[in-house]
Amino acid sequence: MDSTSQGISPDKNRIHAVKQMQPPSTEARSFLGLVNTVARFVPNLAAMTEPIRRITHKNHPWLWGPEQPEAFNKLCDLISSDTVLAHFDPSLPTQIRYDACKIGISSALTQKHPDGSIRPVAYASRSLSPVEQRYSQTEKPYPECGHVRGVIFTSMAVSLT
Repeated sequence: MDSTSQGISPDKNRIHAVKQMQPPSTEARSFLGLVNTVARFVPNLAAMTEPIRRITHKNHPWLWGPEQPEAFNKLCDLISSDTVLAHFDPSLPTQIRYDACKIGISSALTQKHPDGSIRPVAYASRSLSPVEQRYSQTEKPYPECGHVRGVIFTSMAVSLT
C-alpha cells in the first residue's frame, strides 16, 4: 500500500503481479487470494469475483466458461487502474453508501471535499451465504458491511478504531 498526500493506493508490486497473472488453468483460489490483498480498492468485489468463486466450490465442476474470463479481465483492469482512496478527514461530510444484490453486499465510505468532489475513503464487500442469498432484498444484512482500514462503518454509525 502506498500513501501520499493525495490518498492511499495499492502497492505497485501487487498491481504488477495481478497484471502478469494468466487466467487460472485449474486453481482459481490463488488468484482470488491475490485479489483479496487489494480488496479495499475495489468496489463491489464480492459480486465481481462470484463467477470465479463459483468454480472453487466443492460440489461444483471446474468449468472455465465465458463468465470466468470476463470476470478475470474486469478484475485485472480494475486493480491495475489508478484507484486512490482519500484519507479520512473527520471534519468533512461523510456518507455511507451500500448495496445488496443476490450474491453479495457492498458498501463505500465517501466524503465530500471542499472542491465539491466526492471521494471514496474505503470499500467493503462480502459474498452472501447460500441461506442469505434466499433473503428478500429488505432482509439482506446491510448493517454488518464493513471494517476497513481502521474505520468501522455500518448503516447506523461511523466510528474510528
